[in-house]
Amino acid sequence: MYYTSKVLSSSNSTILDKIDSIYCNNPDYGYRYIYRQLKEDGLHVGRDRVLKYMGIMGIKAIYPCKKKTTSIKDSSHKIHSYLLDKY
Repeated sequence: MYYTSKVLSSSNSTILDKIDSIYCNNPDYGYRYIYRQLKEDGLHVGRDRVLKYMGIMGIKAIYPCKKKTTSIKDSSHKIHSYLLDKY
Protein backbone atom coordinates (compact mmCIF):
# COMPACT_ATOMS: atom_id res chain seq x y z
CA MET A 1 0.00 0.00 0.00
CA TYR A 2 2.78 2.44 0.90
CA TYR A 3 5.84 3.12 -1.22
CA THR A 4 9.17 1.96 0.15
CA SER A 5 12.29 3.31 -1.51
CA LYS A 6 14.82 0.89 -2.93
CA VAL A 7 18.43 0.79 -1.82
CA LEU A 8 20.86 1.92 -4.52
CA SER A 9 23.03 -0.79 -5.96
CA SER A 10 26.81 -0.49 -5.83
CA SER A 11 27.02 0.33 -9.55
CA ASN A 12 24.53 3.20 -9.18
CA SER A 13 26.33 4.57 -6.13
CA THR A 14 29.61 4.39 -8.09
CA ILE A 15 28.02 6.43 -10.89
CA LEU A 16 26.68 8.97 -8.37
CA ASP A 17 30.11 9.34 -6.77
CA LYS A 18 31.76 9.78 -10.16
CA ILE A 19 29.19 12.40 -11.23
CA ASP A 20 29.83 14.27 -7.98
CA SER A 21 33.60 14.23 -8.45
CA ILE A 22 33.32 15.42 -12.07
CA TYR A 23 30.99 18.23 -10.98
CA CYS A 24 33.30 19.30 -8.14
CA ASN A 25 36.20 19.61 -10.58
CA ASN A 26 34.15 21.31 -13.30
CA PRO A 27 30.98 23.01 -11.98
CA ASP A 28 30.27 24.51 -15.41
CA TYR A 29 29.66 21.06 -16.93
CA GLY A 30 26.08 20.18 -17.81
CA TYR A 31 24.69 16.68 -18.13
CA ARG A 32 26.00 16.24 -21.68
CA TYR A 33 29.61 16.96 -20.71
CA ILE A 34 29.34 14.80 -17.62
CA TYR A 35 27.88 12.00 -19.76
CA ARG A 36 30.80 12.32 -22.18
CA GLN A 37 33.30 12.30 -19.31
CA LEU A 38 31.72 9.15 -17.84
CA LYS A 39 31.99 7.43 -21.23
CA GLU A 40 35.67 8.39 -21.43
CA ASP A 41 36.18 6.93 -17.95
CA GLY A 42 34.63 3.64 -19.07
CA LEU A 43 31.26 3.82 -17.32
CA HIS A 44 28.32 2.86 -19.54
CA VAL A 45 25.40 5.07 -18.58
CA GLY A 46 22.79 6.94 -20.64
CA ARG A 47 22.32 10.69 -20.85
CA ASP A 48 18.84 10.44 -19.35
CA ARG A 49 20.18 8.62 -16.31
CA VAL A 50 22.91 11.23 -15.85
CA LEU A 51 20.27 13.96 -16.00
CA LYS A 52 18.09 12.06 -13.52
CA TYR A 53 20.95 11.55 -11.06
CA MET A 54 21.98 15.19 -11.32
CA GLY A 55 18.40 16.15 -10.47
CA ILE A 56 18.38 13.79 -7.50
CA MET A 57 21.63 15.28 -6.18
CA GLY A 58 20.50 18.85 -6.92
CA ILE A 59 23.38 19.55 -9.30
CA LYS A 60 23.02 22.21 -12.01
CA ALA A 61 25.58 23.66 -14.37
CA ILE A 62 26.84 27.12 -13.46
CA TYR A 63 26.74 29.45 -16.45
CA PRO A 64 26.25 33.16 -17.04
CA CYS A 65 22.74 34.31 -17.84
CA LYS A 66 21.64 37.28 -19.87
CA LYS A 67 20.51 40.16 -17.70
CA LYS A 68 16.78 40.76 -18.02
CA THR A 69 15.78 44.29 -18.95
CA THR A 70 12.52 45.25 -17.32
CA SER A 71 12.27 48.75 -18.69
CA ILE A 72 13.94 50.44 -21.63
CA LYS A 73 14.38 54.20 -21.41
CA ASP A 74 13.56 56.06 -24.61
CA SER A 75 14.57 59.69 -25.04
CA SER A 76 11.46 60.50 -27.08
CA HIS A 77 9.13 59.72 -24.14
CA LYS A 78 8.06 62.62 -21.95
CA ILE A 79 9.19 62.44 -18.33
CA HIS A 80 6.46 63.58 -15.95
CA SER A 81 7.24 65.22 -12.64
CA TYR A 82 6.37 63.53 -9.38
CA LEU A 83 3.04 65.11 -8.39
CA LEU A 84 3.16 64.28 -4.71
CA ASP A 85 6.21 66.49 -4.12
CA LYS A 86 3.98 69.58 -4.27
CA TYR A 87 2.08 68.64 -1.12
